[in-house]
Amino acid sequence: MQKQIDCKPADLLLPYQRAWVNDHSRFKFGLMARQVGKDFAAGFEGMVECALAECVGRKTDWLIASPSERQSLESLGKWKTWGEVIHLTLADYQELREAGAESLLRAATITFAGGSRVIAVPGKPETVRGYSANALFTEFAFFEKPDETWRSMYASIANSKSRGVKKIRIITTPNGIGNMAHDLWAQNYKPELIMDNGQNNQ
Repeated sequence: MQKQIDCKPADLLLPYQRAWVNDHSRFKFGLMARQVGKDFAAGFEGMVECALAECVGRKTDWLIASPSERQSLESLGKWKTWGEVIHLTLADYQELREAGAESLLRAATITFAGGSRVIAVPGKPETVRGYSANALFTEFAFFEKPDETWRSMYASIANSKSRGVKKIRIITTPNGIGNMAHDLWAQNYKPELIMDNGQNNQ
């Protein structure tokens, strides 16, 4: 008789990915190498939050912004995969484009049965503006207009009176100095707050 293996979704994460997920700070910045599963870990964290909200009849929204349409949709695909792993029922998927099926993407949205959403957009000022949601900026160091994009979104995120307290996640590979991602990292990196097990306790 074959033995059944009890595997929890979190077991699919590597230790450093679990450290990222287990840090529940409101603001997090992950400066990481390429191909280490940044979006994979971020997707797990976001989808678990969506699932918890759905369980208690609450809605939550996450916005994914990436440097390009392709990267935004790839990141959203990882979130959809996690939704399947944790058995979160997908109610709808829509893509909103500028002018027809072959035109530029404005937003791709997955909606769950209870109304929670994950919205993926290209990381541009005009596409992030107006959203009041938790935000994941992925590969932020490579945004074309990071300063303008940040300003377009940050006011809505920081306003806790509009749909409650929201979280900001930045994950990126380095892209030199003199850009906003580097500035944010340099201003906020506090090695004395890193615990021995590698988890950030900010």
